[in-house]
Amino acid sequence: MKTEELKKEIKKEVVTVVEKAKDFTGIGGKVQIVEPHDRGWAVRPRGADIPTSVHETKDEAVTRAKELATKQSLELVVFDQEGKVQFRHNYA
Repeated sequence: MKTEELKKEIKKEVVTVVEKAKDFTGIGGKVQIVEPHDRGWAVRPRGADIPTSVHETKDEAVTRAKELATKQSLELVVFDQEGKVQFRHNYA
């Protein structure tokens, strides 16, 4: 697969996960997301294209996302490898 095709495919998957997060949490609320990434697990705010951080393990990503969500009074949504919501908690 060519680099540009791979980028399009990754972006398409990210958009799908973002849309699932919006459907699950409602539009408008501030949400920190943990999701699969090509280099491990990404932490990012909903609506951001670029992750805040990428971690080798899901546990590391969740720990960091919890820190951010707690500090910023956000909701945390954690997705599994298939893009389904695995965990949700509101730290507001």
